[in-house]
Amino acid sequence: MSKATLLASLFVLIVSTSATASEIDAQRGSATVSWLAVSAHARDAAMGNTGTFNDRDAGAAFQNPAGLGRIAGGSMYFNHNRWIAGMSVTDFAVAYAVPYMSTLALTVRSMDYGSFEFTRRADNPAGYVEIGNNQVGTVGGLLLGGAWGTKLTEQLSFGVQAKYVRDQLGSTTVPSVGGDSLLTSNVLVDGLLYDAGTYFDTKWRSVAFTMAIQNVGQRITASTGRGGFSAPMTFKVGIAADLLQLIDVTDLPVYLRTRVEGVDPRDAPEHIRFGSELAYDITPQISASLRGGHFRHEDGGLTLGFGICGDFGIGNASFDYAYVDYGSALGAVSMFGIALGF
Repeated sequence: MSKATLLASLFVLIVSTSATASEIDAQRGSATVSWLAVSAHARDAAMGNTGTFNDRDAGAAFQNPAGLGRIAGGSMYFNHNRWIAGMSVTDFAVAYAVPYMSTLALTVRSMDYGSFEFTRRADNPAGYVEIGNNQVGTVGGLLLGGAWGTKLTEQLSFGVQAKYVRDQLGSTTVPSVGGDSLLTSNVLVDGLLYDAGTYFDTKWRSVAFTMAIQNVGQRITASTGRGGFSAPMTFKVGIAADLLQLIDVTDLPVYLRTRVEGVDPRDAPEHIRFGSELAYDITPQISASLRGGHFRHEDGGLTLGFGICGDFGIGNASFDYAYVDYGSALGAVSMFGIALGF
């Protein structure tokens, strides 16, 4: 099979994956710990929330751990997302290439639900009473993970991540063992989840293929024993290339890196995401980028951003900013990320 035929076949696969998106909506909102689906990298978010191609820094552990196998030396990444409704998501990862063990990484994600006005159901005309924050208990999410990525060949990389996920949802009242009184109990949802992915660099005009599956695990039951919920498991397949290289423009310090990603989430219809990055080498050591893209959303879906990266005399470093529009109902969010290589 020629490389051109292979590229065409993968593009058809991505398009066909999302062909029935408008018909498959029954699973929307069926997953718990949904903050796991929020992008952990400002550069990827600015490019249409396409994340499986990340291979620049430790943030790859969150998006597609196969990208870790393409990182030389050590890397640290910090990302802060000012999410919707006053909530925020903060990510930190550190990775290091260990001899004979490829690249290992540690990941941490914190979910801050912000400030809310809390109420409790009551037998009064309003049907509820307001309660203070000190009566609610702890509310927030946490992820702790360990990832590993390696190059199986010069072209093919593979990676996995295991992560402990915890959501604390405040307190509730439950019957005592005898059933003659009510006890206050903190509601905790937690479990072990797994990610895996591949990254295939064709070595032909910057074309690369990726596949990743995220948040695989058993159904999660709340500490109160009520209900069983699934994590937002997501399967992704993508293709990326520098469009200028595809048309043989290689003598300019300019790059037009473009991504197309087919996404199949557990709790939403299949869809396509796409994004591009126009990069310019200001000097041989420093590059600046403008980014844009789109992901499936009923109202909104536009992403924009910029970044600068290079060797600034203290090792490799980068700064990325992203603007993601979730539509008139949810509004837009901003995020920024900082990476350091050592």
